[in-house]
Amino acid sequence: MITGINLLETQDFVSKYDKGEPKTIWKIGIVSSEVMPIIMANDSNTTETMTLYVVFGLKGFENFKGSDGKEIQYKTEQKIFRGKVFHVLADNVLKQIPSPIILELGLEIMKLVNLSVEEQKN
Repeated sequence: MITGINLLETQDFVSKYDKGEPKTIWKIGIVSSEVMPIIMANDSNTTETMTLYVVFGLKGFENFKGSDGKEIQYKTEQKIFRGKVFHVLADNVLKQIPSPIILELGLEIMKLVNLSVEEQKN
């Protein structure tokens, strides 16, 4: 039996780079099959691919502060990809996430997608 994926479900993730307290909790979720062709079109550029996973798969966070020490608010914005409108992570939030964290988050979101495919085979 094949079951659908739950696009609302999130998992908490803490970066291996996070040495402070309290830890920043990243809320990551699976990306839809509708989004996968958009991400995979950039497969030749790892940084861009991981960034797209974050843009589509980061669903929130806790304890993420700016360089000024103030809480950064999670926000989304409408963007058009391949002629369709999506609500994705806002650019002004994305640009505040350090590059190593984007790569790490992208990899974790990609793992969620792969795990879901494997689970569906069982």
